[in-house]
Amino acid sequence: MSEHKKWSDFKADYELLFKEKFSEVSLETISTGEYWKVPKDFKWKRKDRKQFEKERIEFGYATHDWWSFDTFLAAVIAHGLERFASESHGHPGDKTIEEWKDRLHEIAEPLKKWACEDRWKLSYDAEMELYEQVQDSIRDLADIFGHLWD
Repeated sequence: MSEHKKWSDFKADYELLFKEKFSEVSLETISTGEYWKVPKDFKWKRKDRKQFEKERIEFGYATHDWWSFDTFLAAVIAHGLERFASESHGHPGDKTIEEWKDRLHEIAEPLKKWACEDRWKLSYDAEMELYEQVQDSIRDLADIFGHLWD
Protein backbone atom coordinates (compact mmCIF):
# COMPACT_ATOMS: atom_id res chain seq x y z
CA MET A 1 0.00 0.00 0.00
CA SER A 2 1.26 3.44 -0.89
CA GLU A 3 2.27 5.94 1.81
CA HIS A 4 1.07 8.81 -0.33
CA LYS A 5 -2.19 10.64 0.22
CA LYS A 6 -4.87 10.67 -2.41
CA TRP A 7 -5.32 14.01 -4.12
CA SER A 8 -8.88 14.31 -2.79
CA ASP A 9 -7.65 13.88 0.82
CA PHE A 10 -4.83 16.36 0.31
CA LYS A 11 -7.21 18.86 -1.27
CA ALA A 12 -9.72 18.54 1.60
CA ASP A 13 -6.95 19.05 4.20
CA TYR A 14 -5.61 22.05 2.29
CA GLU A 15 -9.04 23.65 1.94
CA LEU A 16 -9.70 23.25 5.66
CA LEU A 17 -6.31 24.78 6.53
CA PHE A 18 -6.86 27.60 4.04
CA LYS A 19 -10.31 28.39 5.45
CA GLU A 20 -8.98 28.48 9.02
CA LYS A 21 -5.98 30.67 8.16
CA PHE A 22 -7.71 32.98 5.72
CA SER A 23 -11.29 32.97 6.87
CA GLU A 24 -13.14 36.21 6.29
CA VAL A 25 -14.16 38.37 9.21
CA SER A 26 -17.07 40.77 9.18
CA LEU A 27 -16.57 44.51 9.40
CA GLU A 28 -18.50 44.56 12.68
CA THR A 29 -16.27 41.97 14.35
CA ILE A 30 -12.90 43.12 13.04
CA SER A 31 -10.31 43.14 15.81
CA THR A 32 -8.02 46.14 15.94
CA GLY A 33 -5.59 44.97 18.62
CA GLU A 34 -2.30 46.85 18.73
CA TYR A 35 -2.75 48.22 15.24
CA TRP A 36 0.06 50.79 15.37
CA LYS A 37 2.93 48.44 16.17
CA VAL A 38 5.18 46.46 13.87
CA PRO A 39 4.19 42.80 14.35
CA LYS A 40 6.47 41.08 16.85
CA ASP A 41 6.82 38.03 14.63
CA PHE A 42 8.09 40.13 11.73
CA LYS A 43 11.39 38.59 10.63
CA TRP A 44 14.14 41.20 10.45
CA LYS A 45 17.73 40.97 9.39
CA ARG A 46 19.82 42.92 11.88
CA LYS A 47 20.87 45.58 9.36
CA ASP A 48 17.27 45.99 8.15
CA ARG A 49 16.01 46.46 11.72
CA LYS A 50 18.69 49.09 12.39
CA GLN A 51 17.82 50.91 9.15
CA PHE A 52 14.11 50.80 10.05
CA GLU A 53 14.75 52.22 13.53
CA LYS A 54 17.11 54.90 12.18
CA GLU A 55 14.58 56.07 9.59
CA ARG A 56 11.70 56.05 12.09
CA ILE A 57 13.76 58.25 14.45
CA GLU A 58 14.98 60.58 11.70
CA PHE A 59 11.79 60.94 9.64
CA GLY A 60 8.95 59.52 11.75
CA TYR A 61 8.42 56.80 9.14
CA ALA A 62 10.62 54.26 7.37
CA THR A 63 10.85 53.07 3.79
CA HIS A 64 9.47 49.77 5.13
CA ASP A 65 6.26 51.68 5.92
CA TRP A 66 5.83 52.49 2.23
CA TRP A 67 4.83 48.88 1.60
CA SER A 68 1.41 49.94 2.86
CA PHE A 69 1.74 53.64 3.61
CA ASP A 70 -2.03 54.07 3.86
CA THR A 71 -2.06 51.50 6.65
CA PHE A 72 0.86 53.20 8.41
CA LEU A 73 -0.75 56.66 8.20
CA ALA A 74 -4.11 55.33 9.38
CA ALA A 75 -2.38 53.72 12.38
CA VAL A 76 -0.45 56.85 13.31
CA ILE A 77 -3.49 59.12 13.02
CA ALA A 78 -5.81 56.72 14.86
CA HIS A 79 -3.32 56.12 17.66
CA GLY A 80 -2.68 59.86 17.99
CA LEU A 81 -6.40 60.68 18.11
CA GLU A 82 -7.08 57.94 20.66
CA ARG A 83 -4.23 59.13 22.87
CA PHE A 84 -5.26 62.76 22.41
CA ALA A 85 -8.81 61.86 23.46
CA SER A 86 -7.64 60.10 26.61
CA GLU A 87 -4.87 62.48 27.72
CA SER A 88 -5.60 65.99 26.42
CA HIS A 89 -7.29 68.78 28.36
CA GLY A 90 -8.37 71.27 25.70
CA HIS A 91 -11.39 71.19 23.42
CA PRO A 92 -13.12 73.53 20.98
CA GLY A 93 -15.44 76.08 22.56
CA ASP A 94 -18.52 74.77 20.76
CA LYS A 95 -18.20 71.29 22.33
CA THR A 96 -17.97 69.88 25.82
CA ILE A 97 -14.90 67.82 26.65
CA GLU A 98 -17.02 64.64 26.45
CA GLU A 99 -18.38 65.57 23.01
CA TRP A 100 -14.86 66.35 21.81
CA LYS A 101 -13.45 63.05 23.04
CA ASP A 102 -16.36 61.13 21.50
CA ARG A 103 -15.73 62.88 18.18
CA LEU A 104 -12.04 61.96 18.25
CA HIS A 105 -12.89 58.31 18.94
CA GLU A 106 -15.47 58.31 16.11
CA ILE A 107 -12.87 59.56 13.65
CA ALA A 108 -10.24 57.11 14.88
CA GLU A 109 -12.39 53.97 14.76
CA PRO A 110 -12.44 53.34 10.97
CA LEU A 111 -8.75 54.25 10.78
CA LYS A 112 -7.94 51.68 13.48
CA LYS A 113 -9.80 49.05 11.50
CA TRP A 114 -7.98 50.02 8.31
CA ALA A 115 -4.64 49.65 10.10
CA CYS A 116 -5.27 46.27 11.73
CA GLU A 117 -4.13 42.89 10.45
CA ASP A 118 -7.70 41.56 10.28
CA ARG A 119 -8.44 44.04 7.49
CA TRP A 120 -6.79 41.63 5.08
CA LYS A 121 -9.44 39.04 5.98
CA LEU A 122 -12.36 41.23 4.88
CA SER A 123 -14.32 40.39 1.76
CA TYR A 124 -13.92 42.81 -1.12
CA ASP A 125 -17.33 44.39 -0.42
CA ALA A 126 -16.58 44.78 3.30
CA GLU A 127 -13.19 46.33 2.53
CA MET A 128 -14.82 48.81 0.16
CA GLU A 129 -17.38 49.68 2.85
CA LEU A 130 -14.55 50.25 5.33
CA TYR A 131 -12.66 52.32 2.73
CA GLU A 132 -15.66 54.65 2.42
CA GLN A 133 -15.74 54.98 6.22
CA VAL A 134 -12.02 55.80 6.22
CA GLN A 135 -12.55 58.48 3.58
CA ASP A 136 -15.34 59.99 5.71
CA SER A 137 -13.02 59.93 8.75
CA ILE A 138 -10.30 61.76 6.83
CA ARG A 139 -12.84 64.40 5.76
CA ASP A 140 -14.00 64.73 9.38
CA LEU A 141 -10.38 65.04 10.46
CA ALA A 142 -9.93 67.89 8.00
CA ASP A 143 -12.94 69.64 9.56
CA ILE A 144 -11.44 69.54 13.06
CA PHE A 145 -7.79 69.82 12.07
CA GLY A 146 -7.33 73.33 13.46
CA HIS A 147 -8.69 72.22 16.85
CA LEU A 148 -6.03 69.57 17.50
CA TRP A 149 -4.23 71.48 20.23
CA ASP A 150 -3.94 71.13 23.98
